[in-house]
Amino acid sequence: MKANARRLTAITLMGMLLLLVTAVSVGSAPATLPDFTLTSLADGTVIDAGSLRGKTVLVNFWATWCPPCRREIPSLIRLQEEFGSDDVVVLGIAVDKGGPGAVRTMMEAAGINYPVAMAEGGVTDDFGGVFAIPATYVYDEAGRLVSMIPGYAAHETLAGAVKAALR
Repeated sequence: MKANARRLTAITLMGMLLLLVTAVSVGSAPATLPDFTLTSLADGTVIDAGSLRGKTVLVNFWATWCPPCRREIPSLIRLQEEFGSDDVVVLGIAVDKGGPGAVRTMMEAAGINYPVAMAEGGVTDDFGGVFAIPATYVYDEAGRLVSMIPGYAAHETLAGAVKAALR
């Protein structure tokens, strides 16, 4: 009986902690797509917020050493394939501290088909502070935040957020 009570208490505390982290993360997300300028790791082109105006944008903060982040990559590839022609941009922003080498290796191994850049110039702060990864922000064509998804999300969740932004 005591083991069940401890288990229930632990589950309740984990749930409360998850709600607190989610509330803090969502509450701090910017209401509009922040201004930023980054460099694509694939080809060196400049990726800036201004060039994304008028498009639905999914920004995913991730790292190569993060298992949930790696699990999301196939879904992000699929989203780019499904929605890329509908003025939807998937943008990966890597927070790896080891530099772009590991990120490029992961991009090639996973067959990433969307732009990826390193988190530079305070871009994590621009997005209200990224407290955990993966963290996904979806903005509509007017640059308004439609969805902020802290942590791993299934493909259906990410696709639903993109569809909501396209409405």
